[in-house]
Amino acid sequence: MQRKVLIAILTCFFLFLTRSGVFAQAFTPGTLTDSVICRHDPTQSYALYLPESWNPEAPSPILYFFEPLARGKLPVEKYRDLADQYHLILVGSHTSRNGSWEVAFGAANALFADTWSRFQIDSTRIYLAGFSGGARVATALALESGKIRGVIGCGAGFPALEKWQPRANLPFLFAGIVGDLDMNWLEMHDTERLLTELEASSRLITFHGPHQWPDPPFLAQALDFFVLQEQSLPSSDWISARILERKQLASAFNLDGFPLQSFDANLNLWRDFGKTAAANQVSQVAEFANRPELREAIRENDRFMELERRRREEIEKHFLFNFENYRDSAVFAWWELEGKSLTRARASKDAAEAAMAERLTRMIGARAVETTIPAEDYPRQISLNKIWALTEPDAIYPLYRLSLAYAGQGEDNLAFSSLKMAIKAGLHKKSRLTDPPEFQKYQEQKKFRKLLEQLPD
Repeated sequence: MQRKVLIAILTCFFLFLTRSGVFAQAFTPGTLTDSVICRHDPTQSYALYLPESWNPEAPSPILYFFEPLARGKLPVEKYRDLADQYHLILVGSHTSRNGSWEVAFGAANALFADTWSRFQIDSTRIYLAGFSGGARVATALALESGKIRGVIGCGAGFPALEKWQPRANLPFLFAGIVGDLDMNWLEMHDTERLLTELEASSRLITFHGPHQWPDPPFLAQALDFFVLQEQSLPSSDWISARILERKQLASAFNLDGFPLQSFDANLNLWRDFGKTAAANQVSQVAEFANRPELREAIRENDRFMELERRRREEIEKHFLFNFENYRDSAVFAWWELEGKSLTRARASKDAAEAAMAERLTRMIGARAVETTIPAEDYPRQISLNKIWALTEPDAIYPLYRLSLAYAGQGEDNLAFSSLKMAIKAGLHKKSRLTDPPEFQKYQEQKKFRKLLEQLPD
């Protein structure tokens, strides 16, 4: 089925690139349309933004977004100002989500077919962007189609499947964007190193923050990279304005105590604009790169990245052991020590150490969420969520999931104690208590009603 979907995608590329705009419909430039129903498949829809400069008679570049939770409107709304600045049509799928390649490719197929039938698309400037699992969807689509100009991978890069790994003669530009608290920080740096070895055209853009869609200034850097690869460059005024904005961003990183991100911002500034007529405006980057404090920050980051690599291997080894020995309570001793170690490191005054600990903690949480366990396998669910709760004791979700698993297993006292801790940690939606089937047996119990009364309506 996956192969059929991919064939359909490729067919749409060839058919619709020559038929764009046949079914053009009235949309208002500068206005976000929450949901456009796909004509050829009414089960599919997407959020749409046409830039204020949009001309229905002229081919436009287009940027498709793929979101891990199918929140198509989120990135379209977040980056609509960039659409006006770069004259891009923005499209965000309401269907593509983590979990199924067939669903993701089917959503992409529907988006391509519908947008190419409605609008005049510039076939040389088709871009994809995704966050987390959506980034992996974007790179897989670009590899399969061979018709994508550039991909922006936010918080993730390429799929784990060998056929979709980076390769020589990569047919598209790739810009990776990642925060220093993102559990995929290491992966994104490894991906950039591999792309460099393969002599692919790529950038790695970093910021201070967790696993999330990046703020617009960082996505703008990726778009700069794409735009400056075109044969026809923007005006000198546009280039000077972008250089000034990006200098300010790099300077702000340095002033805020993030020299590594400042270095990355300056390096990308030079790589993007160093060969343009405005090269003299970025000539100070080399001088900045030689500052002793910056070199020390780079060495410190490299040291903790290697330490993180070893600790990730150790964590994965214990995850696999715990999964096979989930009924053995002794396996939790290691996780309790690891949780205490990570908690101490997250509070470290050493920014690099604290960031590494945050990434490892988020990695454990992601591993817990992404591990597939049958709904009724409560003993294994208890084991998995207990690991998560031990390494992130003040987080709502592991405690809440643990309470559900205990309830399903019939361990009522443990279910209530975990639920109380989840509420203390910040659980506030009543539906979290009233809707799950595991909690239905408690609905009329006095102590459960008291817990429910603590939550807002």
